[in-house]
Amino acid sequence: MPLMDAKCPNCGGGLKVASDSKAAICPYCKEAYIVQDAINNYTYNNVIHNSTNIGSLNANLVQLNDDRTAVARLEAADAFMALREYEKADAAFQEVCDLTPQDYRGWWGKARVITNEFTRTTGYDSNLLEQYFERSMLFAPPDVSRVLSKRYNEYKQFLNEQRILEAEQRNNWKKHVEEKQLAERKRYEQGFVGNDGDEYLLPIPCEYRKSLKKAIISNSVRVIFEEAFKDCYNLEEVYMSDSVVDIRRNAFSGCSNLKKIRLSNNLQKLGYGAFSSCTSLEKITIPGSLKELICLPRSLFDEIIASQTRKPDGTFKSVQYGSNGNMQAFFDNCSNLQTVVFENGVQAIDASIFFGCTMLKTIQFPDCDFANHYLTRGRGGQEDAWINHGIYRSATEIIASQAWKKKHSCDFKCLKAGCYIATAVYGSYDCPEVWALRRYRDYFLANTWYGRAFIKLYYAVSPILVRRYGSRSWFNKFFRKKLDSFVLHLKKVGYKDTPYHD
Repeated sequence: MPLMDAKCPNCGGGLKVASDSKAAICPYCKEAYIVQDAINNYTYNNVIHNSTNIGSLNANLVQLNDDRTAVARLEAADAFMALREYEKADAAFQEVCDLTPQDYRGWWGKARVITNEFTRTTGYDSNLLEQYFERSMLFAPPDVSRVLSKRYNEYKQFLNEQRILEAEQRNNWKKHVEEKQLAERKRYEQGFVGNDGDEYLLPIPCEYRKSLKKAIISNSVRVIFEEAFKDCYNLEEVYMSDSVVDIRRNAFSGCSNLKKIRLSNNLQKLGYGAFSSCTSLEKITIPGSLKELICLPRSLFDEIIASQTRKPDGTFKSVQYGSNGNMQAFFDNCSNLQTVVFENGVQAIDASIFFGCTMLKTIQFPDCDFANHYLTRGRGGQEDAWINHGIYRSATEIIASQAWKKKHSCDFKCLKAGCYIATAVYGSYDCPEVWALRRYRDYFLANTWYGRAFIKLYYAVSPILVRRYGSRSWFNKFFRKKLDSFVLHLKKVGYKDTPYHD
């Protein structure tokens, strides 16, 4: 049987039906309808309802602008709706509304478009939707208006349910955020810093900086970011796991109450100013994994420049930087720092890393061969620029092997305060031979004018000799023989070789 034109008696959608069928399901409103009623509805709307009293017009079509029928425009609009091309569908429905405003299907179509087929919850004018619905109800047949009213009420109920759901989601999210903030606050109160699984420790939130007293850094953290703990004035203790390999610039700068910190045994990089102005810090142990602590200023007042280099063997050098007048060395102005321990593995140390540490008393060095010009001297013509500011001058105790002390006896005041050549030859300032010589200096030479002149000349010349020839074997053999004979003579005449304090 050929298909016939029909209109859904429920929603007014255009249909093609077989006349021998009894019932079917509308593809638009999903409601069941009787086929004969749909055919009659089409005939009523397109023949009787739209015909004029003149009677001379065609009974099957109503002429619209540009010879396009309302049926054709409605079918095109339905097709665009099925394709979700809402702008084109809106244009088609608008044309129907403009040319046949008494046709409810145009207004109902506008309502379908503005709500994206009654699925959209936001982003449209609700007053305009209400207007389209009212006009649809005004022109729709009674049986159709009931169907449209039912569909519209279902949509309004759907909107209410969505609003309730969104409100619940907002409340749940707000509750989640509050719980997360509470958990975070408790973690900071207990001293736990950094979330498990995070490789980067970002700066501590401002609201916790003043209250944080203890920091236990998460085992997963590898990098402590710039200024992570800066100005945490009440921070007293820091416990760092061995997972940390990089502490960036000013990470603990200004932690004026920091007294105790354990550095990672795998630390490879240290940013300039990392512990600057930690004025309560008394002791620091430098792990051997941080092989070099070297500050290389381009000139005395250069702009601070941070860089990172890798050595040929794959290990890292520490951060290098310039100076900007108020230079921030690694431990800049840690005015209460008294003890520094360099573990085995540290190979080069620049004196300027302890710029302003005027209370530094005890330094422990590993048994390794340092680059001497890095140890206590500036570069670029600034001879002794750093030690003259008290960096190592204030140290009263050097803990190291006798061989190490012997080699670096001229680099530290506490090592070179006695008999320079004798200390270099015997390897220590505190040994029986040097004790006897020191007694001879104080009991005999210091009491005569020519003796005092000899002491002054000796202290002026011997450091130069030791610096130039102290590591030569011939130097030690030559002076060892003469000093042994002289010490033996001193013992015979009554000078003791027991411990002696100047």
